[in-house]
Parts: sequence; C-alpha cells; structure tokens
Amino acid sequence: MKDTRLLPIFALIWIDATVKPVHWELTGTWLWLALFGGMAGVGWWLVASTRQTVWEMK
Repeated sequence: MKDTRLLPIFALIWIDATVKPVHWELTGTWLWLALFGGMAGVGWWLVASTRQTVWEMK
C-alpha cells in the first residue's frame, strides 16, 4: 500500500503553482487547512490508540 498522507498538501502546492493561485488571504483557505490538519490529527490519534490496544491484547 502506498503512503499517500502528504498527497493533499502536494496537490495544494501544485495547483497553486500551475492552475489557479490559492487566495491565502481568505479565511476559507485557512479554515480548510485547519480542518484538514484537525482530521489528520484525529486520524493519527485513532490509529495510535488502536495499535496500543492491539499490543496490550498480545
């Protein structure tokens, strides 16, 4: 399985450089980045807590 965790960040940079510039001054841009970061953090926390539980079972 390929590691695609950083793909959305690279896509944002690529789109900003090639297609349409991202309007960094808009609140919605920063809100989207904050939500993405929050989802990534919650996902990491869920995986970490699950792995800890699995290791305790063995």
